[in-house]
Amino acid sequence: MSKVLIDTNTIEQAIDDFDSIRDAIQNKGVAVPEETPTYDYADLIDQIQVGGENLTGFYEAYLPNLASGTFYPFVSQNGDIFLGHSTTNSGIWYLDKNANTFVQVYGAGYNWQYFFETSSGYIFAVSTNTTGILKWNSATTTFTTVYSTGSSWRYFIETSNGDIFMASSSSSTTGIVKWNGSIFTLAQAGLYSWQFFETSTGILFASPAGTNSGIYRWNGTNFSQVYNSGNLWVYWFESSIGDVFVSASSSIGILKWNGTTFVSVFSDLNSWIYWFESNSGDIFVAGTNNANLGILYWNRNTNTFDQVYPGSSHSWRYWFESSNGDIFVSSGNNAQVSLGILKWDGNAFIRVYTASYSWQYFYESYGGGIFVSSTAVAGIRKWDGTTFNQVHALNMNWSYWVSDSNHDIFASNSGLLGTLKYDAALDRFLAVEGLMTGRSFGSEFMMFSDANTNAVICKGNLYKILKYTYNLAVENNQYAVAVSYSNDRILYV
Repeated sequence: MSKVLIDTNTIEQAIDDFDSIRDAIQNKGVAVPEETPTYDYADLIDQIQVGGENLTGFYEAYLPNLASGTFYPFVSQNGDIFLGHSTTNSGIWYLDKNANTFVQVYGAGYNWQYFFETSSGYIFAVSTNTTGILKWNSATTTFTTVYSTGSSWRYFIETSNGDIFMASSSSSTTGIVKWNGSIFTLAQAGLYSWQFFETSTGILFASPAGTNSGIYRWNGTNFSQVYNSGNLWVYWFESSIGDVFVSASSSIGILKWNGTTFVSVFSDLNSWIYWFESNSGDIFVAGTNNANLGILYWNRNTNTFDQVYPGSSHSWRYWFESSNGDIFVSSGNNAQVSLGILKWDGNAFIRVYTASYSWQYFYESYGGGIFVSSTAVAGIRKWDGTTFNQVHALNMNWSYWVSDSNHDIFASNSGLLGTLKYDAALDRFLAVEGLMTGRSFGSEFMMFSDANTNAVICKGNLYKILKYTYNLAVENNQYAVAVSYSNDRILYV
């Protein structure tokens, strides 16, 4: 698990300048007495009438008034926002930002939940139960059909040379289609659930479902089979020096590409999916099956995988490497043999902490302190060179970490449970009075929420007071969209 990085200016401003929030409340017509503590701001925010407004770079819009169901939002690289929905005949909706209103731009079908955007800006939409592939026409603000059969075309890849392929996850929709600049045409007939992988050198592989369907390679004209055993070889890994490995969801062992075909380098069991490469090039992998043999290590001398953590433990998936090269890993499985945190000693993994599991939120401070929080057990623990000691006892999911310019360390919880600050003298995290829960929102925004479902959205020294908390739905490098928990509006930037 890598460090969590967020905009430090955002949280510093929120911590150091709550006066701006006070001013924002008063600008909404609600008086804030001088001595009002920040933890009372929630009650004052409740008095504000907001919604459908545009303030300081943050926008709210009401969602289409559809029957109860699920919205599937998508934000393009230029900020266009689209919505699919699970209601029959709900079609696809597009946000007209001039009117700040959603308009229906495709009226047929429903469950349009897979949107794909190419490097050249083409946007395609796919449904799980409505046939065809659609393409967005920005000039006419409509979607048009560019492939008329099949559904669930959810496996999409654009290769490094611009080739675009799609395949379906539905057993009733077989083959691979390829974009020719105007429409999709069939590039490979038969089988389904073709899933793709492109190497750093531009080699494109695909593996489908089906007994002994194996692995195929694109040769520029068609897909030819390069391995004829097993199926759904979908857990790919390419090392920093270009070694390509793959494991399957329903086949035996691990394969390695030798430049011509795939050869077996580990033949026991299946689903080796949690890959990790250290900064020094050591490669590890763990599986998901109770019978999987712990953790494997790639031995370049023998060209095979050696077992470096024994037993029937599995799901060692939360990896972290510190700045000095210490490697830790925690499992997502709660079996006794999978509990705790392991550390690599250069030859094998040893257990350095023995309790619980899913220690996935690692953070390393400026001074090299290593902290970790779990999704399964309360508290925060700190590495002392031998084991992980408790430095905070309450709650779990301390997932948002930041260090300010003074190297003070803050941790926030995703469950509306406040923000903590590390006190080095006490070697403990203490609650920051009045500071609400922090959530990342896009690439340069931070959302702070409280237990009363109020929120403050921050960007630098700009704040927007909201009446509803939002669940971050989608984002790209510049734009983000969040859907309100009440499911009646969106927030976008």
